[in-house]
Amino acid sequence: MAKGLKRIAAVVMAAVMLFAMLPYGLAADTKQGGRTVRVAYPIQAGLSERDENGNYSGYTYEYLQEVAQYTGWQYEFVEVPGDIDNSLTTLLDMLQKGEVDLMGGMLFSEEMNSLYDYSGHSYGTVKTVLQVPHNQPDSIVIDAQQEQQLTVAVYGKSVQRRQELEEYAKINLLHVSYVECETEDELIDAVLSGRADAMINTSLNAMPGMRTIAEFAPKPFYFVLSKQAEPGLMQELNAAIMSIQQIDPYFTISLQEKYFTPKNEDLLLTDEEEQYIRTTGAIRVAVRTDEPPFQYRNAEDGSTTGLAPALLQYIGEQTGLTFELVPVSTESGLMELARDGKVDMVAGMTYNYTLARENGVSMTHAYASSQYVLLMRQDWDGSMEGKTLAVPEGTLHSFAYDGKTQFYDSFEDCIRAVSKGEADFTYADGYAAQYYLNQSALGNLRMVPQTDEPREICFGVAMPGHKQLLSIMNKALLVIPEEELRAMVYRNTVTYRRTTLWSFMKEHPAESVLFVMLFCGLVVALLGFNLVQRVRSEKKNALELKKRLQIYQLTQEYFFEYDNATQTLLVSNPNDTGDGESEALLRYDYRTSASSTWSQEDRDKFRSFLEEGKDGTHELRMAGIDGQQHWLRIVQQALRDETGKPVGMIGKINVIDEEKREKDLLRQRAERDGLTGVFHAAAVRQLVGEYLSEMPDGQHGALLLLDVDHFKEVNDNYGHLQGDEALQQVAAMLQRSFRDCDVVGRSGGDEFVVYMHRLKHRDALRQKCALLTREAHDIVMPDGASLTISLGASLTNSGQSFNEVYTEADKALYAAKAAGRDCYRLSDEEK
Repeated sequence: MAKGLKRIAAVVMAAVMLFAMLPYGLAADTKQGGRTVRVAYPIQAGLSERDENGNYSGYTYEYLQEVAQYTGWQYEFVEVPGDIDNSLTTLLDMLQKGEVDLMGGMLFSEEMNSLYDYSGHSYGTVKTVLQVPHNQPDSIVIDAQQEQQLTVAVYGKSVQRRQELEEYAKINLLHVSYVECETEDELIDAVLSGRADAMINTSLNAMPGMRTIAEFAPKPFYFVLSKQAEPGLMQELNAAIMSIQQIDPYFTISLQEKYFTPKNEDLLLTDEEEQYIRTTGAIRVAVRTDEPPFQYRNAEDGSTTGLAPALLQYIGEQTGLTFELVPVSTESGLMELARDGKVDMVAGMTYNYTLARENGVSMTHAYASSQYVLLMRQDWDGSMEGKTLAVPEGTLHSFAYDGKTQFYDSFEDCIRAVSKGEADFTYADGYAAQYYLNQSALGNLRMVPQTDEPREICFGVAMPGHKQLLSIMNKALLVIPEEELRAMVYRNTVTYRRTTLWSFMKEHPAESVLFVMLFCGLVVALLGFNLVQRVRSEKKNALELKKRLQIYQLTQEYFFEYDNATQTLLVSNPNDTGDGESEALLRYDYRTSASSTWSQEDRDKFRSFLEEGKDGTHELRMAGIDGQQHWLRIVQQALRDETGKPVGMIGKINVIDEEKREKDLLRQRAERDGLTGVFHAAAVRQLVGEYLSEMPDGQHGALLLLDVDHFKEVNDNYGHLQGDEALQQVAAMLQRSFRDCDVVGRSGGDEFVVYMHRLKHRDALRQKCALLTREAHDIVMPDGASLTISLGASLTNSGQSFNEVYTEADKALYAAKAAGRDCYRLSDEEK
C-alpha cells in the first residue's frame, strides 16, 4: 500500500514543485467556534507554505481561509517530517485511516478515487508550460504553420509531462529533442547556458527569472476527503467552493497571480524592437491642450504638460524613443489626425474598443484609471427634479438622467458652469475633479464618488502602424514602478496655487476694498507726517500734537512715533472716545518697565527693531498694546533732521492675525490629502526628506508603511462611500497615535505612511506597530466585521535617503502581507 500511495503522490507532484523539510508538528487555528477540520499540510512552495515564525500562506491555505468564511470551519494543520515523497506518503496514509480529514492539491486518478472522496468542484487548474529566461528578449514564437526545432530541458522521470509536450508538439509542428536533467538547478542551468532552448515546468511552480512562452495540458486539482470524514463535511465544502466561484470568479486567478506569476520589472526588448528604436525618427503624438490633468497647455510658458507628456518623457528616457508633441484643442481633432495618418500616436484616449475601431487605432495598456464623481454646488439639496446636467460634447460615458441636459465643449466648461449656477451638476473622472477643485475659483463645489465603471486612459497607436511601437509602449508601461507612476499622478493632479494681488482681490473683494481704503489713508497719513515734520520746530505744542492724533484717528489704525533721543514710543488709540491726551495716546518709555503693558522681552525686541532704522514693511509676532500675542505688520519710515541724521521713526501697525491664519490654511490644504486630511504623498516625501537630511549622527527615526487588508473587498461589499469612511477612520487613528512632530500621510489608495521623528529605541517602534494593528480592529464595518491592517517599518539613520528607507519599509510591509496580514514586520526582521 505504501508503494502505491507513493506512486500516487508522484502524480500529484505534477501540480506542485519546490519542497522544503520542516519538523513534525500540529498547528491549530486560534479562533473559537465552528467545526474543526484536520488538514494534511505538506510544505510545497506557493501551494502550502509556512515561514520560520509559524505563519501559514500559499494558494491552498488562502483558499481554505476563504472556504471558512462560508462554513465557519476552524483548521488544524498537520505536517510530517521528511522529503516531499515521504511526507505525501505519510499524510495520504493518515487521510485513508481518518487521522486527518482533508488534503488539497490533488489531481484526479481512478486509483485515488477508490481510496478518497474528491470534492465535487476543483479549486484550481495546473498547466504544463514551456519557459525561457526573462532576460532573453527574443521570444520563441511557436507557429503552427511552420516546422521548428526545439531543444527542451526536462526531468528524466517526468514521463507524463514529456507525453503532454509530444502531443502539443504534433499540433504545432515542433520537432523536440531533450536535455535530460535530474534536479531543478540542472533544468535552469540548461536554459541559461544555452544547452536547451526552453525548459518544461508547471504553472504552479514559479521559478525566479523565468517566463512562460507556451501553456498546454490543463488539469484541474481538487480537495480530497477521508472516507471516514464527519457527515456533512463534503456537502459544506462543495457548497463553499460553488459560492466562491459564483460570487468572485476571479478569486482563483488572483491567487494564481499572487503565488505563481512572478512580476518582471526589467524592460526587455527584442532585436526587432531595438532596431526600430535605432532607425525610427521622432514619434508624432497628438496631445490635447484642454484636458487637465492628463494633458493641457501650461498657461505660464505655453508648453504642453500633464500626466501623458510626463509618461512619454519617462518612456523616452527608458527606451531611447523620441516623441514630438502635436497640440490639439478638441477630441475630434485628436482622432482626425490619427485617421489621416498625420500622427503616429494619440495621448490620453479613453480605453474603449468601439472608439479605437472607429478611429483606426490600437490601444496600449491603460496607464490610469479613475472613478467617476458627481460634482455639485455646496448648497445643493440633492433633489434631482428640475435640475440641469452638464455633459461634454462627444462624451463616451452614458450618464443616466431623464431631466434637462446641457452640452458643453469640455469637462472644464461643465465644471465651471456648475460653479456659476448655469447647470446644477455634472460628472467627471476623479483626477480631473481633484485638479479643478484645487482652484480657488471653484471652491464652492463638492464631489460624491459614483459606482459607474471607471474611466481608463491609454495611448492610441495609429493603424496601420508599427507593431514594434505598440509592443515597446506596452512593455515600458508595464515596468514603470508603481511609486514613480503614483508620483506622476500626484504632481499633475495636485495644483499649487500662486496667490497674486489679482487672485486675492477676486477671492476677498470686501477685504480688498478695505485694503485700498487703508492704503489711501496711509498715504494721507504719511503726507500729514511729512507736512508736520517740515513745520515742526524744536518745541512741540499741544495743538500740533492733537492735529496729528486726529489724522491718526480718521484712519482707524494704530500709528506710532518713536523718538531716538528720549527712547519714547507714542502709539495712537483709534478706539478713543474722549478728548484727553491720556485717552488718545499711549506712552511707552523704554527706560522704565512700569510705564508699559509689554513685557521686558517684547519691549527690547521692538526697540531693537526700531533702532535698526530700516524703512519699509516688516512682520513680527509679539504682544500688541492689548497685552496679547499677535502677528503685526509694521510699515515705518525714518525721520531725519536737516543734516540727514536719523532722529526717530514714524509708522503704522496692523494686526494681521486673520491674514496669517488664511495663508496657513491655504498652505495646509495644498499639502493635505483631500479625502483623509493627512499629508499627501508628495508632501510626505518632502517632509521626511528634510528630516533625514537634518538628522545628526547617532539619532534615529522610523518609517512605517501600512495597507488596509483586503480593501478592495471593503469597497465591493460595502460601497465606495463606506470604503472612504474606513480610510478616514484609519487616518484619524494614525493622527491620534502620533506626535505633532511626526509625519502622517497617505501614499495613495489604501496605503498610509508615517514617519516617527527622534525614536528613542527599537522597542518603542515595536510597541507602536503592535498598538496600531490592535487599534485597527476598533474600526468596524456595518456588518460588525473589524478592519485589519498590515504594517512594515524601518529604522532610519543619518545619511539615508527617502527612497532607501521607503524601500526597506515596503519590503517589511510585503513580509507582513506574506505572513497572513493583520500583523507587522520590521525591515531587519522580514524573514
